[in-house]
Order: sequence, then C-alpha cells, then structure tokens
Amino acid sequence: MGEYTVREVLRRRSAETLRKVQQRRGRYQQGPGQASLKAWLVLFAIPLIPILGYAGWVAKETFDAGLGFSQRQAQVFMRPLLIAPGGRVAAATLRGELARLGYHPVAADASLQAGDYRVGADAIELHTRGFRFPDGEEPALPLTVRFVAGKVATIEAEGRTLPRLRLEPLMLGSIVPRGAPERVPL
Repeated sequence: MGEYTVREVLRRRSAETLRKVQQRRGRYQQGPGQASLKAWLVLFAIPLIPILGYAGWVAKETFDAGLGFSQRQAQVFMRPLLIAPGGRVAAATLRGELARLGYHPVAADASLQAGDYRVGADAIELHTRGFRFPDGEEPALPLTVRFVAGKVATIEAEGRTLPRLRLEPLMLGSIVPRGAPERVPL
C-alpha cells in the first residue's frame, strides 16, 4: 500500500460523506406527484379554516344557550337569614352576618349605599342589595332594624313597618356540571 497525502485522504472522506448524504436524501425525497398533491391539499385546507372556526363557534353558542350540555357554573347558596320582629337574632349576630355577606360599615354621617350598614345604640341601619329568590325578587331597600332586650323589635323601610326581612344568602361555592344537563339546586 502506498502512503496517502493529507489532501487525498480528505478528498476521499469528502466523497464518501457526500455519497452517504445523497443516499439519505434519496430515501426521503418525494416522488414527482407527491409534491403537487401536498400543495393542492394545503390550498384546499386554507379556506376551510375559517369555515370550521365559525361552525365551532356556532356549536359553542348553541350549547351555552341551554340547548345542550353546558359548562357554566351553578352557584350553591346557604339558606338566607330571616329576620322578623320578636326573633332571636341579636345585634351582634346581624353584624357578623352582614360582614360575612360583604356589607361595609360606614360612619354615622355618611349616606348609605347598597351593601352598607351603620350600627347605632339600639338599631342597625342598612341598605340591602337586591336578590332573586326562587319565590320572587327581593328589592334593594334602605332599612332600620331596631332591637329591644337583645331581640328584634321592628323592621322599618321607607316609613313603613315590614313583617320580615330576608338577607341574600351566603354563597357556599359553585359546581360545574360535566356530562349531564344543568340542574337547578333547591
């Protein structure tokens, strides 16, 4: 065997490497008809993208409107606090319930807005938020609840005496129905 120069060795290795690369490319190269078929498929699929998007949006709106299964959350509430004259609801209990419901205490000289309350010596003034109960709507009202000997004496709203007062219930949580139609929890 003869000795090779560095140039000859590099030339041979380059030729071998080039041949191997060409063989690998040959395995993955497409036939003459495959390239045009892929181009036609891409050109056909591009106009379908907005059409399929619109169809998906319509289906989602249909199901969310209650015509099918929905992923909207159903809220679960506690029973509402019922306050009536002669009831055993103390002023401290009512203040605690108002705090849990997110009512805000205000100063004596401030005006009451919906969701505010003010504590006096023997009365609590509050402005309720409206709430829709299953048996009807409870409107938002400015109220005064007067206490005598730790019990509710009267409930006054806009110059008239009310037989009872229901505060909106405390929300316990929410559930997301999966795979079944929504139910109305009672």
